[in-house]
Amino acid sequence: MFFAYSISHDIKNPAIGLYTLTKDLHKSFSDILGEEGKTYCEKIMKVS
Repeated sequence: MFFAYSISHDIKNPAIGLYTLTKDLHKSFSDILGEEGKTYCEKIMKVS
């Protein structure tokens, strides 16, 4: 049980950081990213 909690916690923090960074990128640079870049950002946010 502790092992599963530990792994879950270790994976959760980087996923939150990845989500936040991608959200900021999408928000700040969506006009530069183009449709393909926006799609990639949306996919990253969805899975993280």
